[in-house]
Amino acid sequence: MQRWRVLWVQTSSGPEALERSVRFVHYLRWSVPVFLSLIAWLFEIWEHVFSTRYAEQRLLNFSAEVLVFGFLGPVLIFLILTLTTRFFVLWKQALLHLHELNQNLEHLVAERTCELEAKNRALEQANRELRQLDRLKSDFIALVSHELVTPLTTINGGLELLLQGRETLPPDAQQRLVFLQGEVARLTRLVGRILQVSRLEAGKLHLNCGPVALRPLLQRVVDSLVQQRPVDIVVPEHLPPLWADEVYLEEMLRNLIGNAVKYTPPGSPIHIQVHPRSSQYVDITITDHGPGIPPDKQHHLFTPFSQIVQGERRESSGWGLGLYLTRRLAELHRGRLWVESPVWDDPQGPGSRFHLEMPIAPEVEPEGDPEHASEEEAAAYAGDPAHH
Repeated sequence: MQRWRVLWVQTSSGPEALERSVRFVHYLRWSVPVFLSLIAWLFEIWEHVFSTRYAEQRLLNFSAEVLVFGFLGPVLIFLILTLTTRFFVLWKQALLHLHELNQNLEHLVAERTCELEAKNRALEQANRELRQLDRLKSDFIALVSHELVTPLTTINGGLELLLQGRETLPPDAQQRLVFLQGEVARLTRLVGRILQVSRLEAGKLHLNCGPVALRPLLQRVVDSLVQQRPVDIVVPEHLPPLWADEVYLEEMLRNLIGNAVKYTPPGSPIHIQVHPRSSQYVDITITDHGPGIPPDKQHHLFTPFSQIVQGERRESSGWGLGLYLTRRLAELHRGRLWVESPVWDDPQGPGSRFHLEMPIAPEVEPEGDPEHASEEEAAAYAGDPAHH
């Protein structure tokens, strides 16, 4: 029923229908007044000429009634129908103009649609080429990094062998060998980071998850990274074990605590607190007294090769991969990593606080545990607020 009503409105309000209405009203504009005038004249003539009733007032009444019914009434109706005709004419012109605008708009939309489709096809092709180049870049970096591991291991072994007989070497040679060993170790760590990034981006990094006791792991990391500096560690007594890959969890903690050590001035404390966020997650916070992170630069922290720059000077040396890897590893564990800064009301050391949220080990291993989850699934899980 609604379809027929819409169809009737469309057919009855189009330019053709209005043209018919204009012709009909134009016909009525002349025929109706003439017809009414003739009727009035005939009726008044019959009433006042042939009728003998009120003969003394025939002429006066005849003139007044003919003027009202035979002239003024038809003229008024003629004017009304003339205005109606004018209204229909204007309506028809407006509809014709609107129809022309609609046609021009449809033509313009069709042209723009064709242009957008062509641009979308070109963009899709460019995206495919960029993805292919990105895969080639990742494969090339992974290949080069993998090939660098063997010579670096060989060089490091040779340096260790030379340093075993350091007593027979001059002091200057000993210092150079120790320096070279440190540089080789630094380069080895960089190659390892690049390999991890390549595996993460390729979705080939797999976890071996299980229950992990956080307290001894956290203490081991602190003992190896923090010397001659106060550390405030708060861990609940009956903290349940975490569900994680112990190797990668230790690496995440090393990255975060190492950053705190790097940015905190000597003598200032580092605060490490652990508390359950819910029945399924634990929040590990590492707080420093460093220079803080400007709000407009916080979203760059977790991108690869990002560095905090103040003016033309970098805040510290590094590769800009630690926080990126830590966040990706946290997401792969179905956890989260975020930062808040400033923390303290100290303009010289506003500090930063990093939150690492990790899942608690279930009593029964879940069917879809993170070690079998793909990187995309883990990232989607980490971004779903229903899980937090």
